[in-house]
Amino acid sequence: MKKFLLAGVLILSISLVAGCSSMSSILNNIEKAASKETAPVHIESADGVFSLEMPSSWDQPKAGTLNDVASLEAMNGAKEMYFMAIMEPKADFDMNLEGYRDVVVNYNQDAYGASFGDPVSTTVSGYDAYSYEFHVTSSDNINMYMRLSVIETDNYYGQLYTWTLKSMEDDNKATLTSIIETFKEVSAADATGTAN
Repeated sequence: MKKFLLAGVLILSISLVAGCSSMSSILNNIEKAASKETAPVHIESADGVFSLEMPSSWDQPKAGTLNDVASLEAMNGAKEMYFMAIMEPKADFDMNLEGYRDVVVNYNQDAYGASFGDPVSTTVSGYDAYSYEFHVTSSDNINMYMRLSVIETDNYYGQLYTWTLKSMEDDNKATLTSIIETFKEVSAADATGTAN
C-alpha cells in the first residue's frame, strides 16, 4: 500500500513540476505576444512626406477610407479608434499658425456643431501645435470623442484628428493622444501642393 501511495505522490510531484514548466512557457508566450502588440509600426503617406508610429494592432487603410483629402490615415476598427491627417502647403496661406487654427476651428464649429474650449498650446514631434478635445454627434447620430491638433511643420499646416466612440473615450484617450504625438513631416520633397 505504501508503494502505491509513494508512486501516487511521485506521479503527482512530476505532474506539478511539468505543469509549472508548461505554465511558465504559457506565461512567456503571453508576455511575448503582449510586447509584440505594443511594438510600434512605422507608416508613411503615399507620397512619403508624412509618417506616423502606430500600435501593431492598427491598420493603414486604403487612401481615402476615412476622408477623401486625408494625407495619412490609420485605424483600429475593432476598438473604434481612428486617426487622420489633413495637411496643406503653407505656401497656399497668407497667415500664421494661429490664423490657420482659427480657420480650422471655425470650420469644425460650423460644419459639425463642435464646441471648442480654449486651445492648449503644445508641440507634436517638436512642431508648434494647438490641441483641442471635444465631443460631436455624427450625421448618423453617433456620439464621438475627438482630439484635434492643429500643427505647423516646416512646409505645411495641418489638422491631426483622432476619434473614438464617446463611451470608449476613457479607454482609448491615451492611445489616441500618443499616436498624434508621433506624427512627422519626413520629407519636404513636394511642398508645392500634391500632398493633401
